[in-house]
Amino acid sequence: MELHLRTVAELKIDPSVVTSFLEELEQLLKGIAMMKELTLRSRDYLVSFGECMSTRIFAAYLNKIGVKARQVCPPSHFSILFNSLWK
Repeated sequence: MELHLRTVAELKIDPSVVTSFLEELEQLLKGIAMMKELTLRSRDYLVSFGECMSTRIFAAYLNKIGVKARQVCPPSHFSILFNSLWK
């Protein structure tokens, strides 16, 4: 979490890029703590947050430097980055 926030700050990107993901991550962690159980599915979902935030930051930075890009993160949090070169 700190790494992503520090990266956003260093790249001078709006922190709201990852805010919603951090809030959802916090809820997931609270649920895991409450249940005192980490299933394989929960673990995979948990790991996907870092990947999703990283691709979101990358897309925001590319847009900042003039490269059109958007991050697509379906509910499964499988992250794909598309840019204008892939059309």
